[in-house]
Amino acid sequence: MSFLTLLIISIALSVDSFIVSVSKGLTNTKVKSIEYAVTVAFYFSVIQTLMAYLGYLFGDGLLFIIHNFASIITFLIFSTLGVLMIKEALSKNEESTEEDTITPLLQNKIKNTFLSKYSQHIALISAGIATSIDSLGMGFTFSVNDTNILMALVIIAVVTFLFSSTGVLLARLVSERFQKVTHIIGGTLLLLLAIKELPAILGYV
Repeated sequence: MSFLTLLIISIALSVDSFIVSVSKGLTNTKVKSIEYAVTVAFYFSVIQTLMAYLGYLFGDGLLFIIHNFASIITFLIFSTLGVLMIKEALSKNEESTEEDTITPLLQNKIKNTFLSKYSQHIALISAGIATSIDSLGMGFTFSVNDTNILMALVIIAVVTFLFSSTGVLLARLVSERFQKVTHIIGGTLLLLLAIKELPAILGYV
């Protein structure tokens, strides 16, 4: 495959990553914009590239295994994350009235729990997997088309990183002013990605 073909493929693969990155940028305002953009882009680009490479190595077997489950997995991940984001936005008012009754010591204990420390990373990994399942099939395509896999993986990594970081930064321009609304919009975007998988899921029934 030519460089231009690989670039077009990488852009197509990165569209979902861009949408989810926008959602993440709209809903997470606790971390500095550049730092969070790099974090999201790193996770999504690494996972996207890894999935493409796994497809290249084991594509035939992996595609057979996930054929009936890929859409279901994607639907569950995006719908769960979307509902949680919208729920968090709607409950912010309640949380703000309760914060005055929580002592600083208790707040520190809550912040230091395992879930609060790693929930963002787990969510990013889950979203990264959900947006990268298509890369498995593309990786298999690379293996049967005598593609320069190193060049393909580098292009996928760079394009995904650029799309993801741009999505976060663009969303941050809006989210700093309208936090509650942007949480709802971000959750809705993820729900729309989940709904997109319903035709494929219903086709399996």
